[in-house]
Amino acid sequence: MYKDIADCYLLSAPGPHVLLLVTQLGRFTAQDAVAVRRVKEVFGTQAMRHTIVLFTHREDLGDESLDHYVVNTDNLGLRRLLAECGRRYCAFNNRAAGEQQRAQLAELMAVVEQLERERSYQGDHLFLPGPRLQPGGGAGGPEAYAHYVAEVRAQVDRQKQALRKEERNCKVKATRRAEKCTFFEICAIIIWCSLILTVIALIIYYQV
Repeated sequence: MYKDIADCYLLSAPGPHVLLLVTQLGRFTAQDAVAVRRVKEVFGTQAMRHTIVLFTHREDLGDESLDHYVVNTDNLGLRRLLAECGRRYCAFNNRAAGEQQRAQLAELMAVVEQLERERSYQGDHLFLPGPRLQPGGGAGGPEAYAHYVAEVRAQVDRQKQALRKEERNCKVKATRRAEKCTFFEICAIIIWCSLILTVIALIIYYQV
């Protein structure tokens, strides 16, 4: 597995400019979420800064606009993904042909080119191991390649640990927010109950 990742790094030199994540419109599943997590493990969480979400089956939207769908989706996983990648997205109509097909390809390339202007590429020393080292070893020799794979493995392991830590922190923050909301809700209920009891007491007092 780590050899495959190492070869991916070498083929991406000097670093990936754009990562295209393809998902079917209206069907961002747990499997898609796992794929996103895998990208973060391999390339680091900073990879989201170079990611574009490409939806397929745009024709399923009917008269609804893509922007309206994205803003109003109740899929929390998709909403988090779009926020992480800076809301860069577009969609393809699977039934498109001819001029419509060329137009949607031009739309995607415009998003890609805009991202390249803003972000350049995702740089890391592992994407630039030296001109002689090639995927599978190449002219660099098996020892140099084995050393490079070991470096890649260490990098991926660090990125996995960082991702787990980030996820734990997010869970802690979410729990604290929930506890804070619960506290305020309880306080509000107590205040309302106190007001109601006060009103009832006043009514009884004046009736007596």
